Amino acid sequence: ANDDAAGTTAMMLLAQYFSKQKNNERTLIFVAFTAEEVGGFGATYFSRQLNPDEVVAMFNIEMIGTESKWGKNSAYITGFEKTNMLSPKAEENWKKWLEETKYMPNVGYNSHDTIGMLALDVHGNISGACTTSGRAYKMHGRIGDSPIIGAGLYVDNEIGGATSTGMGEEVIRICGSHLVVELMRQGYSPMQACKAAVERMVKKSPSKKEDVSAGFIALNKKGEYGSFSVYKGYQIAVHSTKEQGVVKDIQHLK
Repeated sequence: ANDDAAGTTAMMLLAQYFSKQKNNERTLIFVAFTAEEVGGFGATYFSRQLNPDEVVAMFNIEMIGTESKWGKNSAYITGFEKTNMLSPKAEENWKKWLEETKYMPNVGYNSHDTIGMLALDVHGNISGACTTSGRAYKMHGRIGDSPIIGAGLYVDNEIGGATSTGMGEEVIRICGSHLVVELMRQGYSPMQACKAAVERMVKKSPSKKEDVSAGFIALNKKGEYGSFSVYKGYQIAVHSTKEQGVVKDIQHLK
């Protein structure tokens, strides 16, 4: 632990908690190590007292009081095999892509699977979400727009919200979703705001305008929505009291 007292206290509290449950599926052993910084003597000694074939998993409580290097509320559990998530078919497609595209990015709505969502509740509050697996076979060092507030997603409960999909690098350059919301603040309709953002994005990259592919959706406080993309092929799904599960093609520039 980051502090011996904190680590020991945490271990004792966990042991007391699980002992009171009386419903554990298997035996739980709580151990406090010492002298770890000078060679891991405690952990080495303990590991020799157990039959590894009988151990399902080991959980190490470390650096209590500081944020985990894997992020908040995260943990790494030993005892499980690490697997390669790349399937043989995906690896085959990737190698073929390397040969045919000369390691250039794919352009088009079918080369990524970003999902953006906007919602307006009965109290007039707007919320949004943006999730992605990234563009297929992305370039080394590529930064996507999805996790960047103001680029892939932006919501202002006074005005509305917007989210994007497509070529994240170009969306980041214009702070795309934030731009759409600010245009709605100036009086643009959601569709007009999305179109203006797309036009600005294309204008910012005149040398590679044929490679810029992205789109936006927007929702304002009145429940009005709109969307616009660079190329044909993008779609939105709408669910409201008037339109339930309706899928529509997005208006496009090219």
